[in-house]
Amino acid sequence: MSKLKKSFSGTDLDKLRQASAELPSPRALPASFVQEVRPASPTGSSGVSDDCCQDDLRKPIVVLKVGTSSLINKKGRCVWLSRLAVICETVADLRRGGYQCIIVSSGAIGAGCIRVGLSARPLSVAGKQAMAAIGQGQLMRHYDDMLTAMGITSAQILLTYDNIGNKSQYANAVNTLDELLRLEIVPIVNENDTVAVEELRVGDNDTLSAMVANMVNARWLFLLTDVDALYTSNPTTNPDAKPVHIVPDIDKLDIDIGGAGSAFGTGGMATKIKAARLATACGVRVVIMNCNAPHEIPRILKGAQIGTTFIEKLNDDQTQGRSIKQRKRWIISLQSQGQITVDDGCARAIRKKNSLFAVGIVGVEGDFGTNDVITICTRDGTAIARALSNYSAVDVDKVKGLRSSQLHKKLGYIGMEDIVSGAKIVLL
Repeated sequence: MSKLKKSFSGTDLDKLRQASAELPSPRALPASFVQEVRPASPTGSSGVSDDCCQDDLRKPIVVLKVGTSSLINKKGRCVWLSRLAVICETVADLRRGGYQCIIVSSGAIGAGCIRVGLSARPLSVAGKQAMAAIGQGQLMRHYDDMLTAMGITSAQILLTYDNIGNKSQYANAVNTLDELLRLEIVPIVNENDTVAVEELRVGDNDTLSAMVANMVNARWLFLLTDVDALYTSNPTTNPDAKPVHIVPDIDKLDIDIGGAGSAFGTGGMATKIKAARLATACGVRVVIMNCNAPHEIPRILKGAQIGTTFIEKLNDDQTQGRSIKQRKRWIISLQSQGQITVDDGCARAIRKKNSLFAVGIVGVEGDFGTNDVITICTRDGTAIARALSNYSAVDVDKVKGLRSSQLHKKLGYIGMEDIVSGAKIVLL
């Protein structure tokens, strides 16, 4: 201590004491934060609990997905701080209006490229990971500075598909998001590009935002992009393209959604349609809108028709006032490893939440294993459900068309009577 005192003058020490005294006191946490120490899985297993999110006890959740093209000014070669500021102001307005907010933000690789003077994303995996490592801190600093100026605390969450695909890690992520929202903190989510390998990447933040919306049982998902809405075809190449304002059933959508993302981004309209399909299947309403108009979001929440709105699908639980169970939201979020095609009678049974039996199977595709996620399709290729398979693709192919009593003789072992149990099926 004597050495420390010698290195400062008396005046310097007085200034330090004064500065320390002027620091704001830390925000008091609720007493329940100390008292309620929850395990990763309330059941004590590695499974996904249906109680991870206490939906009935909290405010409605809005997820805002901000794309690279919305944040990176290609002409000025800089982060678009004015847009980022409007997004943060919108979050503040939504919170004042009684909503909780999560931001899913791209732009880390783009910000890193700008910082080191690159004109486009690197092609190598190591190059992308290095740019993400440089840019993520820069991007988070901008968000945190602006939200802090508005009296809002933010938190960074980096996820990979490996985290979402693992039951225990998924439950941990859900609990963390739930706790942050309970503490009125705004989570800012991005894919962890510095460690994700190609095989275990979500791939784009449109899809990641839909996964996050499903994880927290969000009410709304807003995909902010560089176009005003979804069009019947690419408006930059087709002057006759017309905006689509309402999509009541995404399965009946038939438009040209070709086109890639920006120089620094990976998204495009195709990934937004994929995200909308994923989110609406879990009861989340999705809006595609221009990144220049996030201030219009409160009006959209009150019924204004701005951008393109995808109407959520309602299953039996939701029509009866219950939210979709967490386990089913997890199944929806996983990438399908294969496909089982069923006959018409089996398809009708599945739509009534019955189990899938081998006798109704007419085709098998993919290389899935036991407990992998598969897509159940009709003969014409229409996907009707996602599910966890009780058998591998090899075994399902062996027993397709057989009765349950014949399975053990064909396989050489005694297994489940059904190929997919009804409780493991999520209708699309």
